Amino acid sequence: MSTVLKIGHFFMPANAKNWDDMTPTPEHADNFAAIQLNETPLATINDIRYSAEYILANSTETLNEHICKGYDLPEDREIAAMVADHTCRNDIVLYRGVSATSLRSMMSNARTIQGVDLYDQGYSICSIVRGYEDSSDYHLRILVPADSEVVYVGNLNPEHRYAAVLHSGIGLKVVSRDKLYINCKLVW
Repeated sequence: MSTVLKIGHFFMPANAKNWDDMTPTPEHADNFAAIQLNETPLATINDIRYSAEYILANSTETLNEHICKGYDLPEDREIAAMVADHTCRNDIVLYRGVSATSLRSMMSNARTIQGVDLYDQGYSICSIVRGYEDSSDYHLRILVPADSEVVYVGNLNPEHRYAAVLHSGIGLKVVSRDKLYINCKLVW
């Protein structure tokens, strides 16, 4: 059995059983986001240039490469500032699909960090609606505490439905695993 498959326990503790009850249905996603996160953002500002939310939703891989390579571009700082200006009002649950390679990398990155099991250096695209996370090898159910930096980008990128993006450099603590999800708490 690979290390990735051994992560967490195959049970859901009592305090995690209601996590899915904290998430909206697709029909209520935008309203939920407006109350808990932010209004659904526009793709452009004054029809002149793309909004920071649109750039984040559509250029996450590039932004994450910049973070990993240590670039410090004005556009990257603008995106980071925009994300830092958005926090969740209450505890929320997000869903994220990750490949086996990404999960192994997150585990490896966390080995030297006290108190976390998974560490992702870049931005994390998630969904506020269960079942709409990226189709991947593994699925994370993430409990995000109130006041955490997360921005709702909605459907600005058609590949990511009901998307919310967690700030770069997240640390996750695995609390359990069930048949579909690895259940985590956002530590920072």
